[in-house]
Amino acid sequence: MTFPTITLTQLLSQLYRLPELKRFYLTKGHRYRDESMLDTALLILEYKPTLEEIHIRWAREKAPNHLKQEGRYDITSIKGQPSFITVYEQGIPLVGRPFDRKYKYILRPSDVVQSLKQNQLLQLLRLK
Repeated sequence: MTFPTITLTQLLSQLYRLPELKRFYLTKGHRYRDESMLDTALLILEYKPTLEEIHIRWAREKAPNHLKQEGRYDITSIKGQPSFITVYEQGIPLVGRPFDRKYKYILRPSDVVQSLKQNQLLQLLRLK
């Protein structure tokens, strides 16, 4: 069975239909010139700021069973707003040694507030 190809933003734009969703898993074909895994996680969080965990797996575009990189992003919220992400990433870069890293990424309040406002506005518009 084959599935239609859709863009990531097309997929993410439908997450409002899952109000109770707390964990999001994404496996996608990836080229090394694509965005970083953290950028992908931040994009997902823009569309669904209530998530607690995001899991991303990148596979080779032409060999989907060949995993290149994977990451787990645990979102910590303070007073109901995402504040920082604990990042766990591992994989094989185009050049260099395999990596395994853990760090915290602090979300800028303006980005989070903007995402929440956009999410609330979209929900209101879709209810009409």
